[in-house]
Amino acid sequence: MLDVQDIRLLVGYLQLHHPVGLRKGKGTQNLSTRFDWEKIAKVAPMIFLTFPKEVHKLGKENRTLVRERLAYLTNDQLEPALFEHLYDLINSVYRHWVKTKRGTLGKYSIGDVRSRHTTVFNGLMLGQGHRCAYCGYSFAEIPGEQTLDHIIPFRLGGDHMCGSNWQILCKTCNWEKKDMLSIFQHRVANDWIYHLQRWTPEQEDRTGKKRIEFAVILRDKKCKQCESGPTEKQLFAINETTGLSIPSNMVCVCETYPNC
Repeated sequence: MLDVQDIRLLVGYLQLHHPVGLRKGKGTQNLSTRFDWEKIAKVAPMIFLTFPKEVHKLGKENRTLVRERLAYLTNDQLEPALFEHLYDLINSVYRHWVKTKRGTLGKYSIGDVRSRHTTVFNGLMLGQGHRCAYCGYSFAEIPGEQTLDHIIPFRLGGDHMCGSNWQILCKTCNWEKKDMLSIFQHRVANDWIYHLQRWTPEQEDRTGKKRIEFAVILRDKKCKQCESGPTEKQLFAINETTGLSIPSNMVCVCETYPNC
């Protein structure tokens, strides 16, 4: 049976996919600091756990399969309102997953959002302080570094014109996040570097370096000294210990550390 607290966490996250959305134009908040990404990594596999293995041509039949699957996984023990909310979200995500697998949906780029949804784009930029939503890289001087990220990966979350599933990342952060819900789904975020090269001794070009730094920034979300977040300053991950530069030995600092 699925844990109720995990279900509530998953529901809160999947609402980013809901067509109503959580964002509406101006004043959009930076949602990167809203979620505990380590906990999101824990519940991420629950999404595919809820999907049925069969796919029918009729939407009604597919909805029945999803409902039956959820009823089985929750043992019919959820309060009705929470069950229906979870069902609506999973059914919507599942329907989108099926459509993208069939190749019937196009994917928005940063250029599409800029040109077709200017108000939403400006709202996103305002809410992020005109910086990368994760690391705080400033877009003021090099707008070409902007990329569109689907917070819930596109094949699950899709494009919603209210911007509920969009955030603007620098190229490095978008590359490290890739198709995951959370960087903490990746083994290097949990200190496992067995498969990586050039770590003994540590070399500047060691594999996995950027991904580990990315994980530290998302874990801490702010500078350890001045507590500035990504809407205020650019963030970096550093190792001030004598141990390997794995997440447990690293901390997040801002661009002006230690003089901040």
